[in-house]
Amino acid sequence: MTKLTALILFCTIVVTVVSCAKKNITIQPIVSSTPLQALINSDTSLSIYYAAVKKANDNALYAGTDSAIVLIPVDSAFAAQGISVTTINAMSAAAADSLLRYYYVPAPVTLAPGIYKAY
Repeated sequence: MTKLTALILFCTIVVTVVSCAKKNITIQPIVSSTPLQALINSDTSLSIYYAAVKKANDNALYAGTDSAIVLIPVDSAFAAQGISVTTINAMSAAAADSLLRYYYVPAPVTLAPGIYKAY
């Protein structure tokens, strides 16, 4: 085996081992005592979602202090799917409501320890 072949084989093994290493990623949820509606209204990166809330007239859904999980995509995520404020404004109120409810979980979700495993 030549030195070049041995070097290529060694590099291939190193790259394979390094690329297959498991990475632990920790995501910190945003926990706030501010009513959700105030956060949606004030965060400029949520303007498309806010437009959908206004279009669907769902302000009451977000104004309370009940526990809920809301997975709100930022504007860049909507844009990547071709959704803009113009798209939202062209929707019916029912369609906007349906879009919003896709991201809304009406009760807190609690996972028992050991059930969730990151891949």
